[in-house]
Parts: sequence; structure tokens; C-alpha cells
Amino acid sequence: PHEVVGRLVTEANRRWERIIANHAGGWEKLQSELSWSRRDVINLAAIVEKEAAVADERPIIASVFLNRLADPAFPKLQSDPTAMYGCRAMPAAIPACTDWNGKASGAINRDPANVFSTYVTRGLPPGPIANPGEAAVVAVLEPAETTYRFFVAKGEGRHTFSDTLAEHNEAIDERRRATSPDPP
Repeated sequence: PHEVVGRLVTEANRRWERIIANHAGGWEKLQSELSWSRRDVINLAAIVEKEAAVADERPIIASVFLNRLADPAFPKLQSDPTAMYGCRAMPAAIPACTDWNGKASGAINRDPANVFSTYVTRGLPPGPIANPGEAAVVAVLEPAETTYRFFVAKGEGRHTFSDTLAEHNEAIDERRRATSPDPP
């Protein structure tokens, strides 16, 4: 096990150095503007990995979270996968996870015992919620330039992105109309 872990760490470090060499500007910006470490980049990349189902949306999703982190009026990241990870990582410690069915819920998102829930905690969760791929790491280092603060799934792995809460709520309503059965 020691040898295997050693190889994994060596490979992770090699890949990190290559990514940083190719995206030095993004890395320097995150270090100077947010005082981020490698762990912070990996932490957000893990969230991007879990939120993005379509490759071309990774940089946009990364921009949403970075915009939220930079906006004092938006104190929490509010990502469902972070809250669900809490139910995977420490279900006995989170009362709302007792009857968890593998899906996000308001109770799991809001449970104060769920330290991984970014609806409860400010900023990044205490650790990565997944093993992000290189594309998710690159998306955090080189996010799209947007003013988006919100996104909601619209189907087929895609999202609708919005600047304001009003636009976001309309996108949610539109999604509900599109997926609900026609009234009798």
C-alpha cells in the first residue's frame, strides 16, 4: 500500500506541475486574489466535476462559483453535491441523512451538522467531495468570464445560467413546466 500511495502522490504532483505550467496566470490570480492553495483549487474542481455533466459547461460552472466567492452579497456556494457528499462521508453524524435516498433535499442541504453542505457553511467545504479530472482543475484555473451567480439543470446534462435570482427562479419555473405532465 505504501508503494501504491507513493506512486499516486508522485503522479498527482507531476500532473499538478504540468497543469500549473500551462495555466500559470490563472493559478497566480487565484493565489493573489483569494489566497488559494492547491487544496482550494482541487476542492472547487471537485465541485465542478460533480456539477458539470457536459464538458463545455465546466468553465462556466467554475465561473459561477468563483463569482459567488467574490461577491460579499452571496456568502454561500449552495451546491447540492457538497451536501450529498456529507451523507456519503459521515451519515451517522448528520440527522437529515437518516433516510437519505441518494438525492439532494432541503433537509440535507440545511442540516447544520452537515459540515460539507455549502448551504450551511461559508466558502469551500472542508475537503474535496470527489476526485476531479484535469478538465475540472483547468476550468477552475481558467474559468469563463461571466457575471453568472446561478444555474439550474435544464436537461440532457445542460444548465441554464442566470445573473439574478429573479432570472434563476424563472429558469426553475421553466424547467418545472417542461418536465411536469400536462394537466388533465
